[in-house]
Amino acid sequence: MNKLKIIYKKGKEFFLPFLSGVLLFLAYPPQNLWFLVFAALIPLFWFLFSEKTSLKRAFWGGSITGFVFMSGLFIWLFHTAPFEWLGVNSEKSFVLVLILMIILWCFQVFLLGISFGAFCWFLKKFIKTASGIFTFLIVVPFSWAVFEYLRAWWFEFIWLGKETFFGPHWTFGALAYALHNVPLFLQSADLWGIYGIGFIIALINVSLFLILDSGRQKILKKQIIALVLIIFIAFSFLFIYGKLKMKINFDGEKREIALMQTNFLSDANFNAYHKEEICKLLTAMFQQPGIKDKNPDFIIAPEGLGIVSCYGNNLKIAQSQLKDFWKSGQIYLESRKTLDENGKIKSRLFYYDLEKDNPVAYYEKRLLVANGDFLPYVTKLLLNVYSFASGFEKRLYQKGEIDFPATTPKGIIGGTICSSILSPEINRQMTGRGAEILMVVSSDAPFHGSKPLLTQNLAMSKLRAIENRRYFVQSTNMGYAFLLNPKGEIVLKSQKFGNEIQFANVKLLNQKTFYVRFGDWFVLLAFAVLLTGLAYPRVLTFLKIK
Repeated sequence: MNKLKIIYKKGKEFFLPFLSGVLLFLAYPPQNLWFLVFAALIPLFWFLFSEKTSLKRAFWGGSITGFVFMSGLFIWLFHTAPFEWLGVNSEKSFVLVLILMIILWCFQVFLLGISFGAFCWFLKKFIKTASGIFTFLIVVPFSWAVFEYLRAWWFEFIWLGKETFFGPHWTFGALAYALHNVPLFLQSADLWGIYGIGFIIALINVSLFLILDSGRQKILKKQIIALVLIIFIAFSFLFIYGKLKMKINFDGEKREIALMQTNFLSDANFNAYHKEEICKLLTAMFQQPGIKDKNPDFIIAPEGLGIVSCYGNNLKIAQSQLKDFWKSGQIYLESRKTLDENGKIKSRLFYYDLEKDNPVAYYEKRLLVANGDFLPYVTKLLLNVYSFASGFEKRLYQKGEIDFPATTPKGIIGGTICSSILSPEINRQMTGRGAEILMVVSSDAPFHGSKPLLTQNLAMSKLRAIENRRYFVQSTNMGYAFLLNPKGEIVLKSQKFGNEIQFANVKLLNQKTFYVRFGDWFVLLAFAVLLTGLAYPRVLTFLKIK
């Protein structure tokens, strides 16, 4: 009984951080209660800036917020069951993979969760109760921007492996994505990216907290008025900047795209018959009445499902099969697993000019997915324990090297594969190198069309479109194909899973945004502000001693 009381008391003490984790999860896609994001951190701050909260409790309180948020965020990892894409075909194998999945999920959630703990430890270390509103308003939002950026790097160290592609790519949990259904509030991403929007969200959260906790923080009435004014200015900035950008008409050369969506399982045990049936279905998609008479400029096929691959990578044979649809001058994008000149297995996106016999260019996937495209060191260690690696090995890739946009007669295409949606940096570099439109091919078949994953992918894609001010196209298997305009608005989106080809018009754009030119400059500013704030008291102390 005494143990239960102790557990209850401890649980009660950490209820507020737990509540913040729940609110962040509810604000995020697919729940989409976006308005909660502006108040989700208040319970955590209430716990954190209590005099009873020690540094140790601050760390674990923040970690609990992270654990809860990340647990909900990555629920789609369990949608990979029954693991047919790994070649699992027995109960024993299923149980072993499921256990491994649970272990890796807990490992990921725990280590991402403690990044929130590190954020809270930092705040508690350098902000004391009743420190004054200026300290709170500077340190909290700038720290949030910095730690959100560092978390994108931290993900790579969690899943460190031989094929890790280093950079701030894995932006899971960035608060800006919670606002994906409010494009008005996202438009400033072309200025300072997702971390600037995260700064605004954290600023509003801490301002509301200071108003609610004004007694404990010894805040005067005139300071409360100032805080209300800050909240008003923050929302006004998002609203006015958004309104101005939403009115802009982005002009460029018009092109028509043919956007493929397929609905095939990803099965490591597919035999020649299965592959032949898939090829027949893909071919039939282009021979439907009303489809074969179209003449689009770009044709985009989902990841790993292309017509050329069906016919032994022979473009001439593929063209003969689709002679009524494919016409001279069209650009066709198709990805597949291939051996490079050095015998390495790569995932490549090929650009075919249908006037030529060979691809005019190709892109190699560099941002490989841990435990899907390559095995991190920690997973290899576990697999050695289980002696269960054969299914994984069939899917392994090596990191790519070719990542430039493709210059074609129809325009400069920034084509990427699947996980690049997560990375502001990969897409920014594509645009910086001259891409006039962004395209991504993907397959969500291993996740069986998981709604949480698909919604999060769409949210991220909207930010990529705005950051770069480019039309953003996704062709996918067992997911939603879509087209976004440079304002992050949905122009075209499939309404259900199925095999279909959709057509739409896009514009080729060549202007570069402030964010494309200068990247994550705001994070550097946040680092500088925090370092200056930390160094200033020490410099004064040093000068007094002198």
